[in-house]
Amino acid sequence: TILQDGSPFDFSVVMHFVNILSSRTPAELNGCQFLVYKSFGDVIGSYSKWLSSSKSNIKPLLLFCASGISKSISSNSCSVALRKLCEDASSFIHEPPILDILFWISEGMGEGNLRIEDEEEIISAITHALCSILDKELRKTSLARLLCSSYSAVEKIIDIDRDELLRQNSSAYAQALNIAVRGLHRMGALFSHLAMSITSGLIDDDTISVLFGIFWPLLEKLTQSSHMENTSLSTAACRSLSSAIHSCGKFN
Repeated sequence: TILQDGSPFDFSVVMHFVNILSSRTPAELNGCQFLVYKSFGDVIGSYSKWLSSSKSNIKPLLLFCASGISKSISSNSCSVALRKLCEDASSFIHEPPILDILFWISEGMGEGNLRIEDEEEIISAITHALCSILDKELRKTSLARLLCSSYSAVEKIIDIDRDELLRQNSSAYAQALNIAVRGLHRMGALFSHLAMSITSGLIDDDTISVLFGIFWPLLEKLTQSSHMENTSLSTAACRSLSSAIHSCGKFN
């Protein structure tokens, strides 16, 4: 559409389809409809600044992205759209219904259905949104909750040392390792984004200390376990530790 004489673009048709698609359950969607999801994800990512200018659009847009992320066909476009929305709608993020959706998205990634790159993009997007919360305590507790959404994925692999039967089940053990590696990558993405956000002045050393205090005991237990013999796990652990230290170093 070519707009003439500075006429505003009417996004009501886009929002109409967003509401229709996001109200469907995964069972009601087929492959073709997820291709439509992908296309609308691209549109939302491209025009997020205009779409997010209306407060009433934020919740349905986030729910749309959450649904689209769950399928491989549309996961990348909806992950990018989520990042753009978190960047452009930061003034609305502090409201409880919006925070609940963001936490719901982050906590749903423990199933390991997405590419690691998409998971990292999603966590970076949500971290960016949470860093914009003006209330210091709410910001700190929200970031801690986001970190803890990945904490349990790593904690489960440590617990396997006390469950010999699970360790002997090669399929279950491989799945637990994969989930733990993904959890470490998400933690690393969170700390990497914090390192870039510190210059904004919204992230203080107290917040970083709280997050590092959650992260370090877990990593310490992991490094003392036999699972570190796995190359993917040890690489992910070192990467997440490097990101955490880098974010702490910004205050030194």
